[in-house]
Amino acid sequence: MRSVSGVAALLTYLRPQRNRAFINSLPVPMELTRVGTEPEIMVPIRCDVPEWMTAYVGVVDHPFHAVSSLEDGSFEIPGLPSGDYVLEAWHERYGVRTSNVRVGAGDVQHVEFTFR
Repeated sequence: MRSVSGVAALLTYLRPQRNRAFINSLPVPMELTRVGTEPEIMVPIRCDVPEWMTAYVGVVDHPFHAVSSLEDGSFEIPGLPSGDYVLEAWHERYGVRTSNVRVGAGDVQHVEFTFR
């Protein structure tokens, strides 16, 4: 992981397609909260100081999402109702993979995605 030590402020900007764009200068450390109103996945947040810093945010209209672990790629989506779903995995460089999943009460499903 790269460090931002010695940086007094970050110049961050977000240019979504469906939500309001913003540009902010943030002193380090500081938190910023923005709320999107339209679903949109995945929106890059970039920084010009340092220029290599990028993050991604998803704006969704439901609470059912997860970020996979660094150790083994596992994740949980607590409270997901039983039903049939299309599970989508996204990677900034390798794109999107999907899988159909049927979830029952208390089920644990194994789904494997391969990115190349």
